[in-house]
Amino acid sequence: MAKVKIIITVLSFPRRRESLPVGRQVLLFLDSRLRGNDRYNMSKEDKKNKTADLNEFDKDFAKLLKEREKEDDVNDSLKEIYAVEDAPATFVSMGKKNNNFNHQENTMLRREINTWRKITWLFFTLLMVLAAISWTAFLIFNQGNRLNTKDIEFKISGPETAAVGQELIYEIQYKNLSQFNLKNAEISLNFPDSFIFLDAVPEPVSGKHIWQIEQIDTKRSGRVEVKGKLVAPIDTQAIFSAAITYRPENFSSTFSADSGLTTAINSGGLNIVAEAPSFFNLNEESEILIKYAKQKDNFIDNFNIIFTAGENFAVSVPKTAGPWTINKVSDQQEKFSLKGKFLKPPAENEKLKLSLSIPEEVKSGEGADQKTQIKNHVFYEYEWSPVVAEGALNLNLTINGASADKPANFGDTLNYVIHYKNSSEAALKNVIIMASIDSDAVDWKTLQDEQKGEVKDGSIIWTKEQLKSLAEIKAGAEDSFGFSLKIKTRDQLNNTAPNAMQVQTALDYSIDSALNGLENPLIKITTKINSDLKFTNEARYFDRQNIAVGEGPLPPKVGQKTTFRVYWTLANTLHDLENMEVTAVLPANINWENNYQATTGDINYAADKRTVNWRISSLNALAEPAMVSFAVSVTPQVSDKNKILTLLNQPQVSASDKETGGVISLIGAAKTTNLEDDAVGKGNGKVE
Repeated sequence: MAKVKIIITVLSFPRRRESLPVGRQVLLFLDSRLRGNDRYNMSKEDKKNKTADLNEFDKDFAKLLKEREKEDDVNDSLKEIYAVEDAPATFVSMGKKNNNFNHQENTMLRREINTWRKITWLFFTLLMVLAAISWTAFLIFNQGNRLNTKDIEFKISGPETAAVGQELIYEIQYKNLSQFNLKNAEISLNFPDSFIFLDAVPEPVSGKHIWQIEQIDTKRSGRVEVKGKLVAPIDTQAIFSAAITYRPENFSSTFSADSGLTTAINSGGLNIVAEAPSFFNLNEESEILIKYAKQKDNFIDNFNIIFTAGENFAVSVPKTAGPWTINKVSDQQEKFSLKGKFLKPPAENEKLKLSLSIPEEVKSGEGADQKTQIKNHVFYEYEWSPVVAEGALNLNLTINGASADKPANFGDTLNYVIHYKNSSEAALKNVIIMASIDSDAVDWKTLQDEQKGEVKDGSIIWTKEQLKSLAEIKAGAEDSFGFSLKIKTRDQLNNTAPNAMQVQTALDYSIDSALNGLENPLIKITTKINSDLKFTNEARYFDRQNIAVGEGPLPPKVGQKTTFRVYWTLANTLHDLENMEVTAVLPANINWENNYQATTGDINYAADKRTVNWRISSLNALAEPAMVSFAVSVTPQVSDKNKILTLLNQPQVSASDKETGGVISLIGAAKTTNLEDDAVGKGNGKVE
């Protein structure tokens, strides 16, 4: 049934040929399909020949139909065909009468379908090939005309580390790598708030951070230099970011590129120590100290001191209001004193803060409306929450002269002074004062206490039995007493955890009742222990392998030059250190040979001061010991005969502890021609 419908549809399609015989219609239709309707494009002669062929075929086709009508199965086939609705009788009859023709027609239809499939696939294949060729050609053709990240080189460069106040230069470099001129270029630089702008070449057109360039020619380059300085606390990361926008010639779009850089502040330039009391007696004046000294790599000539407190704190010294300016900084430690008191108890969580800053003049507005303001760039801060006592008896505690947390060294003696005063209008009777020292780092065997206070479980208690003045303290009366303890050596604390390397001291009092402990003491001071820096100083003619490192006669001889070698070693294992320095003065008759070696740091000799100086910026707690050696010589005079000569005066060592904030100071022994450290050359120091 389906086959008959297909034949009917196909044969009835070319309606304009219905007047022709059936066979001719079929041939014309199939011929037009298989040959792509070429016959409609034939010449007159071709059409004539074609028509003759079709007439001949029509005759043969009619004869074939007549022969097929004689077959026995025609009637049965016709019954099935006639059952088809709306089917033209003549065409159906023809279709069933001639099975051969039906088979040929199906074969031709399959060929027609396969042909169209091939044509369709060929069409799409050609389309894909053409698309690929087009894109390839486009990419090849435009390869030299495209803009990409390699078409412009843009970078900001500058120092990775810097000291506070050091003048720095940041350079913004750009280069046009494309084949286009770049129009309307604009460079912007965003710098951190800690950066003080000083100058730029060329000058910015807007504020301090915008530069405009009318055109950057192809293959041309340029740069912008910005000068300034960073002022911020140590370990601050200062982030600079630069960007450029531009429009390539003959383009309507705007392109951009950017670059960034980070500079770390690794040196403050000053050794700073803040000593501030952690407790105040109400309405009693206390002193706050800032101690400072210049380091080698110092770029701070002057600075401001800013003190921040609540409304209940009154400053009495200095008399003028802050900020206070320090106009000169020297190598020697100097101090700034600030005194004040709490008039009322402070608010909850109220803090006191000391800040050191470098001022910058910031101008705004133009002409008559221009204003100048001072912006303080802070590079050091010390903030604390004080305890304010409002009792009848005022207590003060100092350790090694400081009423604040002040670091100490291994083996140091802690000298305690307790001062008390009756601030009430009535006498205080049966006063008990108790000091608690919570630490494994102190050696109780070294306790020195003239008052013979009672020692119990890490505490010392004084009553009227030890101090008769505590039986009754009259109104306004005051007095002081003291005691001392030693911190253990590093060897004694080898098995102690690093976080236990400190001494916590608490102080409180009671009247007519014993103290059961100091859970919430009136006064509390923490003494942190500085790192275990060890300095070794040796003078040798033979090294530790007994190989001669000196030259000339030993013992030294009058009129003859003898050269010795000095070895300095710095070892450290507890905390990281910085700003380390070793200095020593050569005696007048000793010569610097300018022959030295150092594993780290810089060694210099100042001939005018005859001073040897070794500086190390930092020394990690896990680092290998730092070592330096240098040669010195002596040519004894007649007056030196039978004398042992001094080769090197006492070296002075200083370093800053990053953990405690304390300054470590050591003194080495002087060295002579007797070579106390040289096993082979020892004892041969007398001049012959």
